[in-house]
Amino acid sequence: MTLRIIDLTEPPPADDVALPGVVVAVGPVAGASEYWLAHATFTLTQDGADDWRAITVDSVPDSLVEISERCRRWPQASAVCDEVLRSFDPDGPTLAGVVTDVSGRVLTFTVMSNNAGPTGRTAIDALAATLRSCGCGS
Repeated sequence: MTLRIIDLTEPPPADDVALPGVVVAVGPVAGASEYWLAHATFTLTQDGADDWRAITVDSVPDSLVEISERCRRWPQASAVCDEVLRSFDPDGPTLAGVVTDVSGRVLTFTVMSNNAGPTGRTAIDALAATLRSCGCGS
């Protein structure tokens, strides 16, 4: 499994072809490229962010070391969700990601919309935003 680290300030690829593997965007969300926020598997930031696509961590470098180690240890687990969905419809609206809910717990999810038309991605984004608003009891 390929783990690609992208700085949120980088411009989008010229050919607009999705990068294979797990794409981790890093950096401050304020002023970030909307392209990477929308296309990264997930985004890590050390700055507090209200954006549901970003996970606030104490240290981006330390988090990347941990994620990289987990991908090396369990490559099949890091690849399965997105690849399974894309095997059905490579161009279909999918979203695999990680959100932090209102309780501070990290939730991972993968969603694909089948034949949803032009509003498919909008509906998937709304679902992810709803997941963020969920909270677990103590």
